[in-house]
Amino acid sequence: MADTNYIRDLSLHRNNHVLYVKILSIWDNQSMIFGTPTTMILYDVKGTRIDTRVPWGDYLNNFKPSLFEGKWYYIADFRLKRATSIPKYSSFNYEIEFMWHTKMWPVSDRSDESSLQFIHADEIESESEDYVTDAIGVISSVSTEARFPYVCREGETDYEARYVTFTIRDNLIITCVARGSACESFLTKFYRLIGMKTYNYEPITTVLRFFRASNFKGSKALISEHGCSRIFIEESFPDFDVTVYINWFACEDDGSVEGKIEYFVEN
Repeated sequence: MADTNYIRDLSLHRNNHVLYVKILSIWDNQSMIFGTPTTMILYDVKGTRIDTRVPWGDYLNNFKPSLFEGKWYYIADFRLKRATSIPKYSSFNYEIEFMWHTKMWPVSDRSDESSLQFIHADEIESESEDYVTDAIGVISSVSTEARFPYVCREGETDYEARYVTFTIRDNLIITCVARGSACESFLTKFYRLIGMKTYNYEPITTVLRFFRASNFKGSKALISEHGCSRIFIEESFPDFDVTVYINWFACEDDGSVEGKIEYFVEN
């Protein structure tokens, strides 16, 4: 019987790895040629992330209907390979590829530690573009919707050309860009919240998951990644207290957090 490993223990010199992992993000990549492969970002109790590819096709074990973000799973009988797929989402050197006989089934939670790995404003410029990261902040400005000049990649439509720019504050300002479905998600959640009768210009906190630090108009920004990015606005997490963050931010900001939001036209 194979020993249970942590992601950091994985080695190309072995082929009987067993992992307990949490699905952080899961999405399908549309393909006009090879069907619809699935990609996942997995995470273990040590806090390590790994990219996982599920090629299109049938499998011995019908695991796909039971795969959900935020749940823990046992996984075995997979292929380990060097992380050469593009795009890449985690910093780990290897990635998992499913085979016909790969096993994956739900298990009870293995950890109550937060899987959020926040980057701060003063780290953006030096952050690698090779993988995605998380961020948290108070929304300080929001642009109008705009469109990139766009050439569709395989499986995409010009829907992905839509984007909105916004800034968030932790101790400094972070420029963020939400594209395609992430643009839709941000605008829907943001305008629904500020349109509520109970909204009284309180600070609005957003958590961004799986954004990539990339160049935008000559400087680094956090840009959503097709498929994997998630946007949360004034939402709670079972493993992270947003209120604690706001209180910390208030202490850093002379005891209060400014809720005023600037609106601007994106050129």
